[in-house]
Amino acid sequence: MVRGAIVGMVLAAACLAPAQTRWASGLEAGLQEARRSGRLVLALFVAEGCSWCQRLERETLADPRVEQELKALVPVRLEAPKQGSEAVRRYRVQGFPTAVLLNARGEAEASLLGFRPPAEFLEALRQAVADAKARPALEARIAKDPKDADALLRLAAAAARSGNLSRARQMVDRAEESDPQDRFRRLARTLCLVGDAFQAAMRYEDAIGFFQRALKHARSPEEAGYARLSIAACRISRGEDAAARRELQEALSLPNLSERDRRAAEAMLRSLSERNR
Repeated sequence: MVRGAIVGMVLAAACLAPAQTRWASGLEAGLQEARRSGRLVLALFVAEGCSWCQRLERETLADPRVEQELKALVPVRLEAPKQGSEAVRRYRVQGFPTAVLLNARGEAEASLLGFRPPAEFLEALRQAVADAKARPALEARIAKDPKDADALLRLAAAAARSGNLSRARQMVDRAEESDPQDRFRRLARTLCLVGDAFQAAMRYEDAIGFFQRALKHARSPEEAGYARLSIAACRISRGEDAAARRELQEALSLPNLSERDRRAAEAMLRSLSERNR
């Protein structure tokens, strides 16, 4: 009886366990399947001997929650330089591992660079998929009304999250021009998001410009504090310690600054003081 129960439990667990991810045989095969099924393609670029690639596949992509999410996509694994060299150039892959979300036309919707643990990878992937699915309707709205600030802000945020800097800049510039009064109360947050994307690309001067614009539209201590701290971080990266210190002092003078931002500003000031001793 006991042995039979144990066997039954093992079989039940096997039935409940998620099936392993089914990878398409190549990029073109994946795109064909995407056109047939209406799904998006997730192209995973890895390199031979890449320890972070191995860790992503072993820890993140093998996670049951991630495997379940990948069932709604067409996953394709491309190993450089054995295969995928042309796709690496086409999608401007800067490092490994990189996961690129593609539509059925083979256009990049988003790019997830580097190793991420399962929860973080899932969050980024779900946001990228949501952005990709929303984009056609938002673009249709803009085609109908080029001054649709809500659609422009949403597209700007999606472009920033995907790392498409030129599109993020274009969309947020148009949104600010179309709605300078910020009726949707999202302009500061979107400008900060675009600034984050430029900062991640180490384009600090551009990033500072977006954070400074965000300050003009900030409606809360959180928005203003985030912009000030981000400007300070960019200044520090550029070696402009005196300017960074001024930004941090401005942040600390904000009324109702959150305790988290206050601690962050004070820690950055201490770090600057220690560095300049």
